[in-house]
Amino acid sequence: MKRINFRGMAQANKHVLMAALTYNLKKYLKFTTRKVHRKAQIMNVPKGKFWFWKNFFPTTPISFI
Repeated sequence: MKRINFRGMAQANKHVLMAALTYNLKKYLKFTTRKVHRKAQIMNVPKGKFWFWKNFFPTTPISFI
């Protein structure tokens, strides 16, 4: 590690904090996000007691169940 050309612990601490800040800032500026392509739809969920049978077996009468 190079020698820090500052006098006192307060100035050396400030130097280390600024070096860490610039390192993280450079990483943040280079960071690119991937654009997510979502294919989502809103589904209409039917309500009621026998909604499954009505949708998946439309020819079966409910009285048969």
